[in-house]
Amino acid sequence: MKNLRLPIFAALMAFALSNVAMAYDFSRADRLFAARENSPANIAQARTLYAAALGQVQGQELIYAVERLAKLAYYEGDLLTSPDDKDKRAGIFTQCQEYVDHINPNNIHSETAVYYYWKTACLALWGESVSQWTAMFHVNELKGLLADGLRVDPNYEGGGMHRLAAAIYVRSTNMRLVGLYDPAAALTHINAAIAVGPEYFNAFLLKGMILKALDRNDDALAVLTTAKRQLEQKLATNSVQEDLLPESKVFLRQMNDLMSRL
Repeated sequence: MKNLRLPIFAALMAFALSNVAMAYDFSRADRLFAARENSPANIAQARTLYAAALGQVQGQELIYAVERLAKLAYYEGDLLTSPDDKDKRAGIFTQCQEYVDHINPNNIHSETAVYYYWKTACLALWGESVSQWTAMFHVNELKGLLADGLRVDPNYEGGGMHRLAAAIYVRSTNMRLVGLYDPAAALTHINAAIAVGPEYFNAFLLKGMILKALDRNDDALAVLTTAKRQLEQKLATNSVQEDLLPESKVFLRQMNDLMSRL
């Protein structure tokens, strides 16, 4: 799981939790969440408010708070924090797993895609920040979570479980012997993810990585060039989905970086 970067709603629900009427007042936390871009202070304040809700809410509101906490962890830990700052990253993703465990099926007596997606993502991202030996002890747990997430709802977060599987299979280069490095399987998963959620531009970034791993650099460059142009157009016309905007700006920079290495 070393160097894994993951350009990561209740199961079977057909609408976003953010559109569900909430009895608990998340308004201040939500405003801070919306202003998270390049702002550790806003992230920290939003995290404090969402975390405070965990002991006061249940059901969909609990899932909503956990999801927001996980998204903050992903943005801060994976997209704002240097890969070299392993201690900070490990701490963020350890805490993320603790938050997500509030909606563990054993605790809420129900399976949600939110749990499987974010538990898998935060465990994988934690694994890149600890020693390979330590990460190895959690490989079977990671595989089980990924399989369960694909079973419960592979389309959460725009094909998110497929996107997450692709990320794990292409970036876990030091986990070949335990079956976590498989670029061919990654390509199958990322194509499935793009078919469901083309607005998630990290999927195209991942596809570029996968094609590069398969020694298909020309194809990788073509995919990235098209995706980069589309994302730049969306950013210029303010048509990126608002909830994905800060992350999408990072993905654009990562696309440029990858293209320079093809």
